[in-house]
Amino acid sequence: MANKTSQQHWSSTMGQSISFFPSQPRVLWRQVWGLAAIQAAITLAWLIYGAYLPKLLTELGLPTGLGLKLLIVESAFGGAMCVKFAFSDS
Repeated sequence: MANKTSQQHWSSTMGQSISFFPSQPRVLWRQVWGLAAIQAAITLAWLIYGAYLPKLLTELGLPTGLGLKLLIVESAFGGAMCVKFAFSDS
């Protein structure tokens, strides 16, 4: 009961009630669309890199299959790093 009384006192002294969860949260659409644009740019850059790498390697005189092998090694390395650092916080 004391908690309810102190809450009423707090509400009356501050002029408004305290709500930790507003009924309709405000969405910051500008930031949402900005983040989506950055994600799309990064994804597009990786797609272009994956498509262009074999051509670049053949222009440098390296074997054609090296591009695919290099992409597989990069993906495996990236996956291993994700697994390694995913548990580093715990």
